[in-house]
Amino acid sequence: MTPYWAALIGALIVGVLGQVLLKAGAVGPGTVIEQVLRPPPLAGLAFYGGGAFLYLYALRGLPISVAFPSAA
Repeated sequence: MTPYWAALIGALIVGVLGQVLLKAGAVGPGTVIEQVLRPPPLAGLAFYGGGAFLYLYALRGLPISVAFPSAA
């Protein structure tokens, strides 16, 4: 497995984890600002951002025709 494939798989896993954490923070009372400032959504945003960087790295070595359907 090349590092680009590993980065793509890592981006998918980290991105899903980020989305789950965002959802965990979105439930419950409070305004949107209060919900965003809770620890789970902040961690989710960090994971989601990390996944984006991994995806960018994966795109350096994989064709978009392979990487894009994997992330959909």
